[in-house]
Amino acid sequence: MSNFDDFCNHINAFFSKYNPNFNCVKTIHDTSEYKIKEVIGYVFDDTTYNNLKVVSMDTVSQTGYGLYRNAQTKHVPNTSDAFLVDSNNIWYFIEFKHGKLNTDKNKDSINLKAAYNMIMLIDIFKNSQNNQFTLFNNDDPLEFFRNNCVYICISPTVDYGVSSQQNIIEDYVMKDRMRSYFVGQDHYTPDCLEKIKYFFYKDAYAYDPDLFVEDFLKKIVI
Repeated sequence: MSNFDDFCNHINAFFSKYNPNFNCVKTIHDTSEYKIKEVIGYVFDDTTYNNLKVVSMDTVSQTGYGLYRNAQTKHVPNTSDAFLVDSNNIWYFIEFKHGKLNTDKNKDSINLKAAYNMIMLIDIFKNSQNNQFTLFNNDDPLEFFRNNCVYICISPTVDYGVSSQQNIIEDYVMKDRMRSYFVGQDHYTPDCLEKIKYFFYKDAYAYDPDLFVEDFLKKIVI
């Protein structure tokens, strides 16, 4: 059984006691949905990967965690959109943003979601039966996040700039616009992700949808 399957099975079993129809698995395409004035669109619409299965963190929060905590409110914690765990037990929280990342509104939203990811999962695994979920460290959960968890934002409007001390960047024109491709192993971390990267998670960085495919989906081993 893969780490991803183990995570899904554990989460589904945990919440089935409170919601018999609970299922946290969706496609990555569906978790990237956004709505503007009743018009629905998708940040990620690559037909090669549209059917890739991920954990819907919105489902975990909205139809699982709220019932588990018997919350008398519709305002459940806002989390990242999708989740994957690879064969090395590195956890990836994926946030899809239709607009620009570095707006004040999005900065606050991204940081809160990163925090809610942590709090909600720590609460779930701490209260799981006999604490037997071996993929997570209940004894030192914050250290687990710092060593194992990565936060990724996907936005069509990511501006990588031309160069930085942390990244080696080669610019080229694709689809009538300038985008950047990374050479080496560094990633682009915009200001809105720096608190997450340097204090709470193993790493945090941003992609546009094309680079997300090239530098992440084509390389990850589930």
